[in-house]
Amino acid sequence: MIEPHGGVELGYLRRQGGELVGSLTTPGPVKRAGRRGRPDADYLRMARRYVAAIEVEPRAPIKRIVADLQASGEHATDDEVRAQVNEAKNRGILTRGRKGVAGGEWTDKGRHLLAQMGLED
Repeated sequence: MIEPHGGVELGYLRRQGGELVGSLTTPGPVKRAGRRGRPDADYLRMARRYVAAIEVEPRAPIKRIVADLQASGEHATDDEVRAQVNEAKNRGILTRGRKGVAGGEWTDKGRHLLAQMGLED
């Protein structure tokens, strides 16, 4: 029904809106916006580099990794490498070190992933 001011009757919109909202809220897979997450294996690779870099350069392992990557022709920044190492720690691949001090050791999950991929720690 059209109201005198040229609009549509409010009750009609409420009825239609209710049906529309009901159809939008039916259960189903939720699709999230943004990039798909990376697998643990991607972070395992950086974790291996980090553990090795701590052995060689315990005071600046991130800088060591960046230098090694750039020497092999790969582009990486300190922030990118640090973010990947932190994500490896968040995912439980490496332990958390003390704040402000380089560190991180393999967790059981990290060792399990290494074994799955046929890699040694």
